[in-house]
Amino acid sequence: MESEIPLQAYEEDTPSEKYVFTICRKSFLSLWSYLKPRGKKGKELCDILVVCEPNIIIISVKDCKMKNTGNFDIDWERWHRSAVDESMAQVFGAERWIEENPKVIRKNGEDGLDFPEISTRKIQRIVIAFGGIGIAPFKYPDPTQKFVHVFDEKSFTNIMNELDTITDLIQYLETKEIFYKKGTETIFHGGEEDLLGTYLLNNKTLPEKVDAMVLTDDLWSGYVKEKKKNGFEIKIEQSRFWDGIIEEFAMFFLKGQLEIGNSLSEVENVLRIMAKEDRYARFILSEGMIDFVEKVNQKKVRGSNARVLLSPSGIGYIFLICARNITRTARRAELLGRCYVMRDKKKEITTFIGIATESFEPSGGGSMDALLFMKPDWTDSDHNRAVELRNELGYFKNL
Repeated sequence: MESEIPLQAYEEDTPSEKYVFTICRKSFLSLWSYLKPRGKKGKELCDILVVCEPNIIIISVKDCKMKNTGNFDIDWERWHRSAVDESMAQVFGAERWIEENPKVIRKNGEDGLDFPEISTRKIQRIVIAFGGIGIAPFKYPDPTQKFVHVFDEKSFTNIMNELDTITDLIQYLETKEIFYKKGTETIFHGGEEDLLGTYLLNNKTLPEKVDAMVLTDDLWSGYVKEKKKNGFEIKIEQSRFWDGIIEEFAMFFLKGQLEIGNSLSEVENVLRIMAKEDRYARFILSEGMIDFVEKVNQKKVRGSNARVLLSPSGIGYIFLICARNITRTARRAELLGRCYVMRDKKKEITTFIGIATESFEPSGGGSMDALLFMKPDWTDSDHNRAVELRNELGYFKNL
């Protein structure tokens, strides 16, 4: 069974399309992305389709160089019609097809993920227009029409570099759409990145009770300076420890060194849940993980060491580091038992991810075990089992 995980460009793709694909890989969109999926009569649906329950992101990329005939208005109108309007038409056509079909059809014709339920799905529409050379403005969005986010190469790069998790990206897109649908007029003296700077400087919000807003061309640079001044960059860098865990997790899986259920979907579910954590949650989780690993490495591991980390997202994580003489069967059993105990202790948390590995040795290799523990309902029998595990095996007895 082929994994949904790899994201790669095709030989026939344009340089601008390959560039967008590269940015998507960097931001973990590869876990939910389809490149050039098929639509009506097997024709290309769009350039990139992202399906991340309950969200669907339709992306169209167009590279069209703006000509310079000496008449800017005419040049701009022609460029906008080719680079933006045609891409919008593709996006709207893709949305109509999605409304009438149950699942993604990959470029190779195979079935992909099911689309989210119509009652819960949220659709974001993105057009990325290359070739405007940084001077071509975009039309003010009509609040009565379906909203389309239009980015040039500079703004798209800044947004994806700054909002480099699926959750952070969607939160910005949703906030921006709500902002414009209220009819707020935005007067740009800069670019889209200055709107992003305003959003980030205001705790990920945009003004609510204004009819118009003027965006100067120094808001993005102001955010960058503020990020350095307040130590945000250090926290962001620390949060990338979590990114490294995801990458290592995926590497073990691709090399066949990861033990996890019998279902490929379970592997992908674990990866997707971990990658859904936003940048702030990754900082919290990374801080706890770094402390745990450092403390374990300071002593010789004879048995097992475990740490529970509770994410702001509502997901619980249990990390287990065992001595190398403990079998993987025993390691997985302990991981499951600890999930039971924590589910009983933290009844408000119904989903735990368990990850286990062995103690680090410079000369030795490594392996990982992982599981997805989801129990929305908690019975008396579950409680009794958790109490037994805690009392007999001492799992998290002191918590």
